[in-house]
Formats: sequence, C-alpha cells, structure tokens
Amino acid sequence: MKTACGYTLLEVAIASVLFFAAIAIVLESATAAKRLQAQIIVQDDLEQQAEMIIATMSDDLARSGWHFVDTQVAGVSQAQDRQLRYYPMVQIQPNAVDASGFNMRLPWTRLAPSVARPPLPNVLRAVTGTTAATPLPGQASHADQAPLTEDEWRTSFYARSSELVFLRSTVGSWTTDRPGVASRPLDLTLTPAAYLAQLPSRRSLPLLNFTLDNMGYETTAEDWRLPGQHDRLGVFFASGFRETSTGWVERTPGIPYGVTLDGGWYDPSDAESAPIKLSWESMRKPDITQIPATIPGAPTVAARYRAYMEAPERLREYMYAVVRSPVAFGTGRLVRAYRRPQASSIPLGVEVGQRISQVATDSGAIASEEVGMVVDRVLSDHVVRVVFDTYRTVDAGANTVTTLSVNQVRVRLYFARPLATDPRVLISRVVETTLAMRARSSGYDIDQIFNTLGSQPIGISR
Repeated sequence: MKTACGYTLLEVAIASVLFFAAIAIVLESATAAKRLQAQIIVQDDLEQQAEMIIATMSDDLARSGWHFVDTQVAGVSQAQDRQLRYYPMVQIQPNAVDASGFNMRLPWTRLAPSVARPPLPNVLRAVTGTTAATPLPGQASHADQAPLTEDEWRTSFYARSSELVFLRSTVGSWTTDRPGVASRPLDLTLTPAAYLAQLPSRRSLPLLNFTLDNMGYETTAEDWRLPGQHDRLGVFFASGFRETSTGWVERTPGIPYGVTLDGGWYDPSDAESAPIKLSWESMRKPDITQIPATIPGAPTVAARYRAYMEAPERLREYMYAVVRSPVAFGTGRLVRAYRRPQASSIPLGVEVGQRISQVATDSGAIASEEVGMVVDRVLSDHVVRVVFDTYRTVDAGANTVTTLSVNQVRVRLYFARPLATDPRVLISRVVETTLAMRARSSGYDIDQIFNTLGSQPIGISR
C-alpha cells in the first residue's frame, strides 16, 4: 500500500526478492547458454580432430600393405601368432595381469613406463580436480581385466588400447640414368647421415630400381610383359622404358614416360613370376655397395641383393599408440612413431623427436640395429583409447573371416575432453571407420596375401 511517505519496508523487501529472483533466472539462463556453447565448441573440436586423424591414417595406410617376414602364418593359435613377424601387426601393451596380446618379436615397440598413459581414473581426477561429474562408459576394472567380453572391449573407455605397427612403401619417379652396379646410389641428394637425421614426414625417399638382370649385372633391355606386372604397376611400361619395333623393351633416357609409380625394386631371382617387388621404407639410406659378400642361403649376386632388400632389420616400422598427455586438460595423447636406429641416444618423452619405447636389438643376416620407436607426429591430446582391427584379428571363433577384407583396417577412436569452463563435465565421443591399404592391391597380390593368411580367423587375446 502506497502512502504519502513512500513504500513500506515489506514492499521494498518483496520487490527486492522479486528483482534478485529475476536476475538469478537471467544469470542461470546465461550460464546454461554459455555451458551449452562450450559443449558445442568442444564437440566441434573433437569432430575436427577425428577428421584429421582419420585423414592421416588413411594417407599412411594407402601406402601400406601386408608383408610377411614369417610366411607360415595360416591356421596358428593366438599364442603362436604372437611369436610371428608380419605387417600390419595389431598388438596390445602388456599390463600387470596380461601380456598375451603383445607381439614378442617386436620388443622395441613396448612402451616405456614413463610415457605410458596412467590409468584413466587417475587421468580424470587430474584433469577434473575431482571424480568426473560426467561418467564415461565402462568400468575402471576393465583396464586390468582379461579377457573382456566383445561388448566390454567395444564400448569401454577404460579398457586397454591396441596399437598398429605397419610399413609404408616408398614413392618416387624413377629416373633412367643409373651408374653401374658397383657404385649405384639410390638417393643422389642426401648423405647417409642426412638421410638418417630426417623425420619421415620430410624424408627424400629412394627412387625405383629395376636395373639388374638374373646374373646381377646392369641391364638396358628387359621384357616387362610378364604375368602380373602391368597389373602391379598400373601402367603399360615403367617410366623411361619403351617397346622397340623388334618387341623388346629398352631404356630410352630421352623419351621418359614421366609416370610416378609406387616404389619398387627389380628382383632378378624371381624374374619368371613377379620380378617387381614393393620397396618398403628403410631405416637407413639403401646402399647396395654394403651388401655382405656372403649371406647364408644366398649363394648368388642376385640372391644376396634380394636378401638385402628384404632384410627385416632394415625396415622402417611405424606405430600408432596412445601415451600420456603433458598438456592441461589432456586425457591421452595419440602419436605416430617410427623405428629409429641408435635409439638409446634419444631421450624418452612424448614430444616429436623423443623416444616412447624401450630399446632392443634387431639382428639379421644384413645388420644388427639397436632400435626404438620415436615420435614424429602428435595427432591429439584427447584420445583416451584407440582400437585397431585387421583381417587377422576379427571374427575369432568363427569358421571364416567375414567382417573385414584382407586389405581393410578398422580403427575406433575414444575421445574425452573436459570443458574449460567446468572441468567436471567431460565431453566424450567414439568414432569408428574402416580404411584401405593400397600398396598391394592388385589381383595378383591379393591372391598371394589371401593364400598366406588363410581364411581361418585367428583373433587376438584382449
């Protein structure tokens, strides 16, 4: 009631309460809108990260394919499979209760304890300051529980990650002007030391080499019309070669075709079936002048050349792995690492140029290398888990593999990121896709791969 003296104290109190209630509603609405905006920003960022990661993996796997150091891989048990060396290799890092998913032939891919991602509950407490208000699918016990059911393995954010160890083929335009066998360099622009010092993302790759005959001598005339060769190369003739009127194919330096081909090398010891072999990236600059004079099981020049080109201790392996994240609000760092010789001199860490694995020796007929895995690319700081599958790991217990074809790789990414405005709120997402390996995709290659792998599922202990 209004009087000549103004409003009563009760009326002022009521009006104040109503005013502050209205302000609270407005502020709450603004806070909710700000939180929603922050969630949308994080979701969009995770979407962009997923697209970038998948694009990177797609590019890598397009240059990858099956390679068998051990060729008797069909019909083995899961335990026997962990003692074989082939690529791509899916493996799971050992923990306190289970090491059966790790490949014992690749000890240099075992993560160093100081770089491994801590248990997810510890990570979440560190980034949120408390138990996360937004729970993630799965249970903390899944990190140490083995085996998990298929549903637990597929859905849980807490289960262990798997890793993909793979090779990449070299790519380059082949040139026709080659020196003699004794002095032929495969890369004319880099010294061996400079080659070794490069990161793979900036590496100048060796060029194609099709220049030895079946006696190991330089040749200027080879018949490239052999079964499977046109299909494998994807062109009628290799760049710089041309068919003559007499039906021979000879080198013609002045008339190159200029076609960029997948990296390859000429195998004179297999000239009747598949003389053009895929050339995988190597750790060191190829140098055929360093081929040993005697190699067990390789009595001829051509056989020693083949043993050198296929020596597993020369291969540059790549690996995708989840390690600890050093950044604020980081939940897990997804990195790509590559195998590097002289690894003990490289410091441990999770940054580009640092080593994430233990050091081990890889010895063979050609060389003995002390190797480890070194980061060359950081892909995300918000991946808590990644899972890979190949034709080799799916459909365990079934009669035949049906989920993936021989050249497909399935990847599943588990993202978790707290809101900067309220770290107790976690935004999570699972992204899954299937990628294709294309380095060995001709009909000839696929038949060989399928015959080597067999149709019986092997699976992986997880």
